[in-house]
Amino acid sequence: MTRLRATVAAPLLVLALGLLSACSGSSDDGDTATDPAGSGGAGSGASAGEMPTSVPPPTSDVVGVGTVMDLGQGEDPQLCLGAVAESYPPQCSGIPITNWDWKPVKDTSEASGTVRWGSYAVTGAYDGKTFEVTQEPMSSALYDPMPADNPFVTTCEEPAGGWAVVDESKVGFEDQDAVYAAAAQLPNYAGSFLDMNADKPDDASATIVNVLVTDDPEGAEKALREVWGGPLCVTVAEHTEAELVEIQDGLTGLPGLLSSGPQLDKLVVDVVWDDGTLQSWADATYGEGLVAMRSVLQPVG
Repeated sequence: MTRLRATVAAPLLVLALGLLSACSGSSDDGDTATDPAGSGGAGSGASAGEMPTSVPPPTSDVVGVGTVMDLGQGEDPQLCLGAVAESYPPQCSGIPITNWDWKPVKDTSEASGTVRWGSYAVTGAYDGKTFEVTQEPMSSALYDPMPADNPFVTTCEEPAGGWAVVDESKVGFEDQDAVYAAAAQLPNYAGSFLDMNADKPDDASATIVNVLVTDDPEGAEKALREVWGGPLCVTVAEHTEAELVEIQDGLTGLPGLLSSGPQLDKLVVDVVWDDGTLQSWADATYGEGLVAMRSVLQPVG
């Protein structure tokens, strides 16, 4: 049985990184070793409460999957690891690639006017500001990274006889929207996601709505049953979504920040590169594991 799991009310929130600019020059997407505050790098020695202003670059090759964008204006193409504006041609801002060659991958790229772009797994040396390719890029469609465990798993014990619909009149898509909206209004709301059996997309009993609250799960389930008649799992978390968003709001100056958002009782933060500096600071500042730093650039192998 294949399960399709997805966040519903707490996706990663993409932060504006100059995407609507002309994609020239670097942004936080590709400058993790600079000092945006102008106060000197805190590095791995940063203590609790002192946000690092720089991260030491990797000492060996790394691989990143993203959009390579070439404006065709004599500037270095850029590796965009964060959000890409859905215009035509698309727009993004990232890490300048000093030695990019379109010839090996031209057949997997697109072009409009002077602009050429494509999605690739790019391996090379990253010095904190620029990227130097050391292996031939691979189309992202062919790249097979180590699969990560899917965290969006229903943890409630399956009822006797299996998951079932309790009210056939409240299992439509509009009812799903209604239950997520109702959940978000709970004062103790901590998040929600959908756990759906992909083998039975039209079976309402195979669609489990999961809601997290910090207390009174019985009361929350009673309130949600007023609008949702399908399978429902209400579990207890330690932190409300509002508490995680408050932490999120304080991370705008994080080196290499790409995106962040509440996810299953923690704040998940995507950054260009982290050698452990940012995670160590987050653990010391907010408590171990509450903020999870994810480095988009990964060491080769």
